Amino acid sequence: MSRGARVLTLAGLVVGLALAVVGAANVRVAERAADEELCAARVGELRLWLHVLAQEGEVRPESVGPEPSTERYVDRPLPRVALVQLREAPSPLPAIAFVSLGGSTVRFGDSSASIDDRDAVDRLMKRAGASALTPTFGFGRPDAFMFHQPVVLFVAAEARWSEVTTLVDRATRAGFTSAYFVFAVKSGVPAPPPSPRIVAIASDPREVPYAREQAAARELARLNPACPGVGAPLLEAPRWSGDAHRAAFVARAADEVAACNCRVDLAAIKTFAWVRFGRHWGSLTVSHEIEITNADRDDGSRLPRAEEVAAPADKPWSETHAFVLDAANRKARVILATYP
Repeated sequence: MSRGARVLTLAGLVVGLALAVVGAANVRVAERAADEELCAARVGELRLWLHVLAQEGEVRPESVGPEPSTERYVDRPLPRVALVQLREAPSPLPAIAFVSLGGSTVRFGDSSASIDDRDAVDRLMKRAGASALTPTFGFGRPDAFMFHQPVVLFVAAEARWSEVTTLVDRATRAGFTSAYFVFAVKSGVPAPPPSPRIVAIASDPREVPYAREQAAARELARLNPACPGVGAPLLEAPRWSGDAHRAAFVARAADEVAACNCRVDLAAIKTFAWVRFGRHWGSLTVSHEIEITNADRDDGSRLPRAEEVAAPADKPWSETHAFVLDAANRKARVILATYP
C-alpha cells in the first residue's frame, strides 16, 4: 500500500471514529432528554396527585378504648362495611362512637350482636351510649329541648330496611337523639402501590399519632437516600401542628423530586402522603345527620310531632336510603317504620 493510500485510510478511520463519538454523544443527549421528559411527566403527575389528595381531606380512624393499661384510646380502621356510594364531596366523620350494621350483625368496638336479638342489641347500644366517645349535650331527658346525643351509623348497602329501623329504634331507646348515616364517596386519586413498611408503621396501635408520623418520616428518608430533601425536613418536630407539617410536605414534595431528577422511591413518597391523610384507615366518606325518635318518646309533649318515614321491610338500604336523606335535608325529626 502506498503512503498516500495509508494516509487516506488513516483519515477515514479518524473520521469514522469521530462520527462514532458524535453519534454516541447524540444518543446520550437523546437518552438524557428522554429521561428528563419522563421525570417531568412523573413530577407533574405527582404534583396533581398530591393536590387532589389534599383537597379530598383526611380520613380519621375509629377510636376505641380507653385501654386500662395505658388509659388512652386506640386508633384502628373504619368498620369494614360495603356502604352506599353518593356523588358528593367527602367530609370528616364526627369523632364519636361508630356503630355498624352489616350481614345482619350490629357492631360497636369489639362487641357484636345479631340484629334479631333485640336484648343483645340494646346492651350493645347502651355500651355505645355510655362510652366516653359519645358526648351528651344539654340536660334533661331524650327528646327534651336541651338534650342531644348523637351516634355514627355505618349501614351496609344490602341491609334490609327492617334491620335499619330496628337499629334506629334501639338507638333511640338507648338515649340517642340523632344519627349520622355514613356513605361512601369515590376518590379522585388511585391508591399508590403500597410501601408495606410505611403502612405498617402508620397503623401501629401501640403508638400515639405523633410517634407514628415521625417513624413513618424516618422510613421515608431511609428509602430515599439519593434525595434527602424529601424526608429529612419531616424528621423535625412540627412547630405548630401535624397538619401544617403535612401541608408543607404536600407543597414541596414534587419540587424535591424534580431537584433529584426523580432518583426517588415514588411509591414510598405517595404511600407516606396517603397515610398522612389517614387513607390507610378507610375510604372517603360523607355523613348526613338526622334527628331520630320513637313512638313512645313522640308523645306530643314536643311539637311538631315526628314524621314517619316508612318503606317495605325487605327493601335493601341501597334502595331506601334516599328517604332518610330527604328527611335529613328537610331537618325533619323522624320515626323509621316498615310496611309489608
